Amino acid sequence: MLGTVAWSAVANSLLSQAAAAAAAAKTAAVHLSAAQATALQKTAANHALATGFSKGYIVAAGMGLIFVPLSLVSLTKVANNDAGVASSLLNVGQQVGGALGLAVLGTVAWSAVANSIHSQAAAAAAAAKHVTVQLSAGQAATLQQAAAHHALATGFSKGYVVSAGIMLLGLIITLVAIRVKREDLSGINPMAAPTD
Repeated sequence: MLGTVAWSAVANSLLSQAAAAAAAAKTAAVHLSAAQATALQKTAANHALATGFSKGYIVAAGMGLIFVPLSLVSLTKVANNDAGVASSLLNVGQQVGGALGLAVLGTVAWSAVANSIHSQAAAAAAAAKHVTVQLSAGQAATLQQAAAHHALATGFSKGYVVSAGIMLLGLIITLVAIRVKREDLSGINPMAAPTD
């Protein structure tokens, strides 16, 4: 959260100096977010907490760099007296999109976790038919814990892959749908108060 706020301030200062870079900054931020989702997918598969933390900072950078340009671009051709309504629509869109995205990613991740646990249990049951040696309670608990960790890593890895795909789809939509020219953004001060 703190990283997102810090990178939002960086994006704001960059846009204050050159407002025409908004569309390019948004595109770069979406690229960064897609790259971090792919990196997190590899982290989940390898159980590396330290690298997960550093990649989490990349997430914060991507989010921070995307919020300010997104607001600027979405409010570019809106009249001052309609800026409040347009801003609230942007916020509603972000909240609904976040809720739907979380629902989709959660479904993908936990479905993969459940499938992994079921397949591991079936493989263990098939292997148990051919084994004559019984495991101790401690060994069985260790194997169950390892299976659970593997299932979680598999599920979240799949979730991150889908997340990267969603972000790349967002990049394509951004490149096709946003038609803001440099002239539209010149002279805009994102920190200026509305004048009426």
